[in-house]
Amino acid sequence: MPRRGERRQRAKLPHEEDRESIAGWALRHLEWCRRRAFSERTIENRLGELGSFAKWADTRGLVTPAEVTRPALEAYQRHLFHLRTPTERPLSFRSQRGRLTTVRMSFRWLTRSNVILANPASELELPKMEKRLPRDVLTAEEAERVIAIPDIHDPIGLRDRAILEVLYSCGLRRAEVCKLRVVEVDFERHTVFVREGKGRSRSPCPRSRMSTRPSTAKPRTRASPRRSRAARWTPRGRSGRFEGSRWYSGIVPGGATAP
Repeated sequence: MPRRGERRQRAKLPHEEDRESIAGWALRHLEWCRRRAFSERTIENRLGELGSFAKWADTRGLVTPAEVTRPALEAYQRHLFHLRTPTERPLSFRSQRGRLTTVRMSFRWLTRSNVILANPASELELPKMEKRLPRDVLTAEEAERVIAIPDIHDPIGLRDRAILEVLYSCGLRRAEVCKLRVVEVDFERHTVFVREGKGRSRSPCPRSRMSTRPSTAKPRTRASPRRSRAARWTPRGRSGRFEGSRWYSGIVPGGATAP
């Protein structure tokens, strides 16, 4: 099992040594995505989704993309509908749609690259997206208790308190907070600048005064932090990283630094 931060070794796809096979073209499609500056997370997800389709097609005797027809793709769609996870749960319609969308985009690329004459996935109907509210939302009192858990007299606890307060007051994603640098925090304007976020965009994120006042004060609460204005439009950050309690000392006036 790979350690945290290490890449897990990619499983070999069926017939991937054959450049004309479904797996071979899938790997070339991912190389095209990498040249188009797709994120590595997106490429990794697409590799898993295209690999699952290649394995399913191999069990049906489908080796090359030209052998895949619309009825075959509809059969794969039924396969995803009846597929069960290791916990015996069905795939959500969001997961089914994501896998089918990746396959459809791959065949669209194959058609544009003149690998196949017609796109068998062009008329494939995808499942409707689910519109669900968050399953569990913390109350204001519960959020205050969670933020107050870290021991602010310990450097690690001070760092954890900073992470929780920035998450709650700014509505940032986990990756955004982990990659945030102190130079990207504007203490005068009370904003956090997220660089090279989702979609290669850059945007400032407003933050409350909660994350800039001493940690002994209670944080300002709101009904649903995940539905905040910042959480709706702030992109995912990619540059910089947390620097432990030294980073927190810049957020909280008078905060202690690690020895």
